Amino acid sequence: MGKTGAVVLSVIISVLLTSGISYFMIPYLAPAPESEEPDEIPSGLILQSITEENTDYVQLNDTNTTWTVMPTMETTITTDGNSSLEVMYYAEMFLYVQPALLAGNAVYFNMTLEIEGVTNYSALIFYQRGDNNTDYIFAEFLPCSVFLRAETSTLAADTYSINVLWKSLGDGAGNNRLTTGAFLIENPYTLNVKEISA
Repeated sequence: MGKTGAVVLSVIISVLLTSGISYFMIPYLAPAPESEEPDEIPSGLILQSITEENTDYVQLNDTNTTWTVMPTMETTITTDGNSSLEVMYYAEMFLYVQPALLAGNAVYFNMTLEIEGVTNYSALIFYQRGDNNTDYIFAEFLPCSVFLRAETSTLAADTYSINVLWKSLGDGAGNNRLTTGAFLIENPYTLNVKEISA
């Protein structure tokens, strides 16, 4: 084979190698065609989450019969629409009952988790003194867990206010109260809001 044949053979081998490499590599190097449909967000995905937590001691006396927002247990969330809200409130609390609450008498407190203009869920904290023992000398600290959870249907894009409200359901003498702590105990209380894709 002469020099001309060697050159031709070399060119043919180069073309074959380049063609083979191009065949396998071009799909990886070329940009993917743009999708005509926008990416869809999967259902059930948490889009955002807001948590408010506090450990400060707060109390509600049995004379407080007007709805008030529990300190720091309020927030707002702005949604883009086509989503729902899941809201949870949790607290380990104490019911403080004075000896002045006589046998047969009771104290009532209400706590409500509110998504303003959408829905609300409530819990009743209730205690009644027994009729058998009329000799109450010491105050009582009764632990009570409070858990409230609210879910919405699919909501439009908007800003929503979320609050934890509480009040006494009976106008007492101010001796009994609902608290977030007792003595040196300060329990955390938490409000969590999640936006979830529909």
